[in-house]
Amino acid sequence: MEPKQQPPYPLRMTPELRAALESFAESTKRSLNAEIVERLEGSLSQNAMELLITQAKLETVRDSFQVVAQEATNQISVLTKANEVGRLAANSALENFDELAEITQELFDGDVRDIVALQVRFDSLKRSRQTIEEQMNRFDAPEMPTLGEVVRARGKEANSSIVAKVQANAKAAKRSVE
Repeated sequence: MEPKQQPPYPLRMTPELRAALESFAESTKRSLNAEIVERLEGSLSQNAMELLITQAKLETVRDSFQVVAQEATNQISVLTKANEVGRLAANSALENFDELAEITQELFDGDVRDIVALQVRFDSLKRSRQTIEEQMNRFDAPEMPTLGEVVRARGKEANSSIVAKVQANAKAAKRSVE
């Protein structure tokens, strides 16, 4: 069975454009129709490639945003924990200061009746200080990159990622056409 010939499509163009296309067709040993079809197909494949590149860039931007957002979330979590530990330490320090001020006032007023009780209170303050130090030492905040550093690092990764995604998308598009 012979392939059916496509119905003609009348195409209006300026005489200058027609003359230029005929000249190109002659130099490539093609008919005017073949030259026009080749150029149209070329422009469509160029648009398809631009679309693949744009799609890869958008995917990379989305992925980069997710990485930066996750890093920001991690840093907020660490800072929240640091704030909590700092607040607890500050509250304990204020309580200890109040207790120490009370003991000092009793010493100045000569109102110390039981030196053993005073020693117990001082020992309690020392233990409280040690507890605060232990809490602060347990919370060892990790070195955190700035979000600018994360964005710059992700940008470097993104360039190679775009190329890989364009190649993968082009292969997938080619397979779907075949």
